[in-house]
Amino acid sequence: FNSSFLLPSTNDRVPTVYLDGHRVLNLDTKDSLFVGSKKYVTSKKHITQYPDGRTNPEAMTYYMGVHGHNNSVTNGIGRIGYMAGGKSALWNDETMTDVFVEKTKAYIKKNKEKPFFLYYAAQDIHVPRTPHPRFHGTTSLGYRGDAMVQFDWAVGEIMNALEENGIAENTIVIFSSDNGPVYNDGYKDGTTVELSSEELDRGHDGSGIYRGGKYQIYEGGTRVPFIVSWPGKIKPGVSDALVNQIDLMGSLADYLNVPLNDNEGIDSRNTMGTFLGTSKSGLPYMIEEAGKGKALRRGNWKYIPDLKRGYGSPKMNKQLYNLAVDPGEQNNVIDEYPEMAKSMAEELDKILNGESIRLNR
Repeated sequence: FNSSFLLPSTNDRVPTVYLDGHRVLNLDTKDSLFVGSKKYVTSKKHITQYPDGRTNPEAMTYYMGVHGHNNSVTNGIGRIGYMAGGKSALWNDETMTDVFVEKTKAYIKKNKEKPFFLYYAAQDIHVPRTPHPRFHGTTSLGYRGDAMVQFDWAVGEIMNALEENGIAENTIVIFSSDNGPVYNDGYKDGTTVELSSEELDRGHDGSGIYRGGKYQIYEGGTRVPFIVSWPGKIKPGVSDALVNQIDLMGSLADYLNVPLNDNEGIDSRNTMGTFLGTSKSGLPYMIEEAGKGKALRRGNWKYIPDLKRGYGSPKMNKQLYNLAVDPGEQNNVIDEYPEMAKSMAEELDKILNGESIRLNR
C-alpha cells in the first residue's frame, strides 16, 4: 500500500492506538509505547501503566472480559496482551468507526481523478463491540446488534462518498467477511451464547439456515456474505456459483493483465467471469477451513474428515453432506455414499499435500 491508517492488530488486542503510516498517531515521546509480557512492560519506569484485568477486574468498567480478554485494561476494556505508555495516543473505541469512515471519505475525494485500490477493514462487529452512543438501542440485541447497525451505516457512508465524488458507476466494490457469526467471543456484552455453541442468541440466528458459526467447519462458520458491485458493468442478480475470496488475487490479476509468478497466489484461481456475473460457473472444488480443520467442497457435496477438538469446535468424526438438499448439514449421509466420501477424502489429501492449486500441481 502507498499509505495506511490502521490498528496494529484486532481491537481486542494491545496496543490500543492508531498507526498512521509507520507512526503511532498522537504519541507523546515522553510516554513511549511498549508491548510485551507483563514483566517487561511493568519494568518500564516513568511511563503510563495500565491495570491488569486479572488482578484488578474492577478496572473493566465498560464490560467484563472473558476468554483471555483481561490483560491490560484501556478505556475500561480488558485486552489480550500487555502494554505500557502511549496514553495520549489511545483510541476511543466508540468513535472508531467514525474515524475510519472519515479517513476513507478523505482518501476517495483525494484520489477520485485516478484509479485506486482501497481496502476498508472494519473493526465492526468484531469484539469488543463498542458502537457509538448514537446507535445504542437501535436493536434489541444490545452491543452486538447495535454494532451491526453501525457497520451498515459505515458501508452506506462509503457508498455515498463514491456517489458524491462521481465515481460510483465505474468503481468495483467487493463486500465480504472473514468468517461466520459468533456470539460471546471474549466479553460479557449481553450475548447469551458462548462462541457459536448454539444457534440462537436472544431469538436471533446469525447464520440463518446454516449450521454453526465462527471456529466451526460447518457452513455457518465458513460461508460468508459476498457482494460485488460495479454499476457500469454488472447487472444486479444472485448467483449460486461456488466462489472463494482467495481467488480475488488471481481473478483481478488476470483481468488487469498483471502476470503472477509461480510463487505468487499459488492457490488463487481466475473466476472473474463469475464475480462479474457473466458466468454462472463456479469453482469445481475448494477447501474450507476453520482453525486447523479442513473440509472439501465439490459442487454441492461437502466432506469433513476426522477432526480433533479445537477452540470453539468439538471433536468430529467423518461427515458427508449433500448441500443441494441439506444446506443446514443436518443429515450425515457418509454411510449411504461411501464411494463419494472415499473419493473426496483422497482429493482433499492430494490438495493439502500439493504445491499449488492454481498451477494444478
